[in-house]
Amino acid sequence: MYELLVSEDKRSYFISCRERHDLLEAGAVFIAPSSSSPMTLVSEEGGKLTVTLPPNVENQPTEMVAVDTSFFID
Repeated sequence: MYELLVSEDKRSYFISCRERHDLLEAGAVFIAPSSSSPMTLVSEEGGKLTVTLPPNVENQPTEMVAVDTSFFID
């Protein structure tokens, strides 16, 4: 369980996350505008995960906010 994962550029946030096989389940996410995929996330302890953003989120001009969603782990 990860309380907080932050993108390497510190612009996107994934809150209350859990790894399940090849998925990262997130309680809430904020993905910054112009974010690209794959995205590397860093935990508070320094661990790293790389996730694939859905095509409808990648390189968008506005931010994306969602709850109870999941992402494929690369």
